Amino acid sequence: MVPDNTPGHQLDTDEGCLLGQLQQRMPPGISFSGALLQNTTIAPAFPGETAAVANAVWSRQREFYAGRWHARTALEAVGGPAIEIAVGQDRAPIWPTGFVGSISHCKDYCAAIAGAKSDFAGLGLDIDSDLPLSQGVSAMILHPLDTSASAAVHSKLCFVIKEAVYKALYCITARFLSFEAVSLAIDPVHCRFRATLHDAISQQIVGCSDFAGTYVHVPGHFAAVLAIASAKRGRIRSSGHGVQVDLPDGRAFTPGS
Repeated sequence: MVPDNTPGHQLDTDEGCLLGQLQQRMPPGISFSGALLQNTTIAPAFPGETAAVANAVWSRQREFYAGRWHARTALEAVGGPAIEIAVGQDRAPIWPTGFVGSISHCKDYCAAIAGAKSDFAGLGLDIDSDLPLSQGVSAMILHPLDTSASAAVHSKLCFVIKEAVYKALYCITARFLSFEAVSLAIDPVHCRFRATLHDAISQQIVGCSDFAGTYVHVPGHFAAVLAIASAKRGRIRSSGHGVQVDLPDGRAFTPGS
């Protein structure tokens, strides 16, 4: 799966906006690769990847191959190998030893992020349309402590953010969480969020209950990213300026800044 970089090809306005903003808001040390699905062409995948979706419909195969291509592209940018990214028994991607990442795709987009495990314990990326959820689904998604989520469109934002949070946490805990396990405080001015983990077992495994991330909203789509720093890289703390990650060199990184 390779992007269409033929002469004269230009990014769709929405594509350039969404993917460009995502790229700009990535925390240091994370590589990003993504594109509109319609702007990609199919290239041969690794045998194990082909087998994983051999019986799937074409649309599923297309997004799967695109995800693997972008994952390898992101991995290579942080020094990772361009090898097969197999599917685990839990259906999650199996990342090369020493690296962590996340893949997301929706009807229009496919993207991936990657980083070194020495820097990040978990990474989560999610992209989806901004179409409102039904009231019934919204009631399932929202936590009583969620803020900035009274409207249906906000419940969809909560869904996208929580998906990114769960992906990042799963890298560490290998536990599937319900939507009630995490509550959100969303800052719509700076497009940031704070996620609070309420699952006691996961809290013990991760060693932290508050996480900070960033999101993007362009007409038609939401995207969210959460990066959980490894113990070697720094620690997460709360401050008067929100949640920050303290880095070993003394810098304090605020997601979305």
